[in-house]
Amino acid sequence: MTEVAISTQLQDRTPGDDLKEVSAAQLRSGGLYAYTAINAPRGLDERIYHVWKFNGKEVDRIALDIHGGRKEGYRAWTHKQNFPADSAGHWQVRVLTEDGQVIGVLRFKVTDTAQTDNPQ
Repeated sequence: MTEVAISTQLQDRTPGDDLKEVSAAQLRSGGLYAYTAINAPRGLDERIYHVWKFNGKEVDRIALDIHGGRKEGYRAWTHKQNFPADSAGHWQVRVLTEDGQVIGVLRFKVTDTAQTDNPQ
């Protein structure tokens, strides 16, 4: 993979800041994007999966079809908006090939506390 990010925003196929910690309020306000740019040679057509896991248990498996040929990697993302009511804990998005090979893992933590831009 050439680039990965967990973000609250995606614009022009580019993610916002890569977050390692997110508040439950941020999840409820707009969900999260799992962004992956995957190095894929020209002519490659393959299905991959973003597998969203919460405290070690799979909660979503989303299929993505990738196509090779872009030097910076094939950009793919999922936008998860349906989170459990009690979503605080450890999350990860595993990026898998169709036959189950792990090609990347994105990790983040959801907290009950509100995130502040200016902690004092």
